[in-house]
Formats: sequence, structure tokens, C-alpha cells
Amino acid sequence: MDPKIIVDQVEARALWQDLLRNAVVVSPFDDFDFLDGLAALYGWSVKTVVWGQRLGVRFVERSRIGIRDIVVPPFVPFSSVLLSSEVPLDERLNTLNLAFHPLSGLPDSRLISLHPTLGRIGVLSPTGYSFREKATYEVPTGSKEEVLSRLSESTARKYKKSHDQYDFRAGEIESVFIADMVKQAYDKHSKRISLPTGALGVFCDGLTQRQFATSVGAYNRDSGALEAGIVLLMNEDTAWYWLAGSQPGPAMTVLLVDTLVHLKTLGRSSMDLMGANTPGITEFKRRFGGDLVNYPHLHKSTFLTALLSSSASYFRKLT
Repeated sequence: MDPKIIVDQVEARALWQDLLRNAVVVSPFDDFDFLDGLAALYGWSVKTVVWGQRLGVRFVERSRIGIRDIVVPPFVPFSSVLLSSEVPLDERLNTLNLAFHPLSGLPDSRLISLHPTLGRIGVLSPTGYSFREKATYEVPTGSKEEVLSRLSESTARKYKKSHDQYDFRAGEIESVFIADMVKQAYDKHSKRISLPTGALGVFCDGLTQRQFATSVGAYNRDSGALEAGIVLLMNEDTAWYWLAGSQPGPAMTVLLVDTLVHLKTLGRSSMDLMGANTPGITEFKRRFGGDLVNYPHLHKSTFLTALLSSSASYFRKLT
């Protein structure tokens, strides 16, 4: 089955929508406009490749000083890969492996992550790729009593002690304020956020207008200040803890508990905490009683892309 790179955007969108309807698993990161819009913020392009009605991949192509590679963009946990549920079970692993084959017109240097559901189909071992297992926490929503019962003892105690200090608000927060808090968190850890917060906030507000995302926040009752905020991406069953920032203190703990309760009223059964790969952050997320879920992260470099990446990392440490 030969791959086809779809150049015409109208055709690409139509074929992608067909694949979405029958895919084994779909997340917000598979949305056509979401990926195009995020890539455009970085000045990158998106190439839509389909293998008939069986498999589709939207590859994000980055170009740096003339060197091209396929990436998973910042603020995205896994690549946009749609596997048709009509592919027989015994053919799904081989079909998924097609996404890793060389493709004329696309660079061989690639980073591809798979949704946990796709990762469970079988062991992928494409030639030339290095494998790394990444993880995230999936936390059930529920009534306040149910959510509190799953918390660690210290987190439950913190919530009970602090929740009266905050008002929970949903759907009325300008995303740029949350983006600013995200930047503060990056600054605190001596990291550089990859987009201006204004541009990121505008992009988030566009998602909210499409009812593709919503915002929640914890406001200090005494000062009226926003102390913690989250932009949530949504599908029919799950919410993703997509952009989140907070001031020092208990506000984010309070907000996460109240958000899990709020999501239950919206008909969502779980929230994906978007990563469990940094020790301190992983420990904070573990305390909310979710399930640790793994997904495969596969990388293939050429000599030039490896050299460019190592040089960029070196110069980031100097600045």
C-alpha cells in the first residue's frame, strides 16, 4: 500500500475527516485546524500523508538553517496518527509501522510519539529509530467525595485546609493570563518558553471560541487575583491539562480537585495530566490518584540534525 502526500489542503482536510470518523483513537491533537494553527505559530509546515483508508499521519516539518526534520511540536504529547478501526487486529501493528518508513519528499530525521492506545497495539521496532518510553497520568473525574478519596493524604489535607481561600471559575479567563503564568514557571526553572505569551494566549482563545478548549481558574477570595489557571483541551470523554500555571502556594492543588469535579458535571470521565517525565512534577501529579500510562517516543536523526540539535542545546546553556 503506497503512501500519498496530499498537497491540496481542501482534499487533505476531507480525507482527514474521513479517517477521524473511523479511527481507533482520536485526541484533540489530531484536530486539523489545531495542528495547522500551532505549526503556523512556529513557521513550520504540516504534511498530510495517507495510506488509503487505513492510516493517516500529519507530519510537522521544521526547517532550521536549511536542515529539515519531522518533530512533535511543543505543547503536543504525541504525533497525529489515525489508524482505521476497520484494519483487522492482526494487521494493525504492520500498518502502524508504515508511518516510520522512508517517504519521498519528507526528511528521514523524525520524532514520532504514539497515543498510549496505539502504543499498546504491539512492540514497534522500526529500523534506525531509538526508542524511549514516556508517561502521563490519567485521573478519573468524580464527585468531590470520590476525587478526595483518591488523593494522597498530604494533598487531601492541603485541599481541605485551603479550599475556602479560593473561588473556582470556568470559561471566563483570558488565556493570556494563564500563558503568562506558564512563562513564569519556565523562568523559575531557567527554561525558555518557545512562544511569546501573547501569541499563545490568542491561539488559546481561538480554541475556546471553537468550544475546543475551556479555561478554569482559582481566584483568591481576599485579593480577587487569579492564582492558578488551566486551559483544558476537550473531546467527548476526556480533558487534557494542556496549559497550566500558578503562583506559589496551594492554588493549583485546589484548582485541580475542583476541576475534576467540574469535568464530571460536563460528562468527562477522566483528565490527562499531560506528562509524567520530570521527577518533581511527576510526584505532584501522582498525588491525585490517577493511573500511570506509558506511550512510545521514537526518534531517528541524520548526522546534520543531530549536530544542529547538540549545538542548539549548547548555546541555550550559554544564554
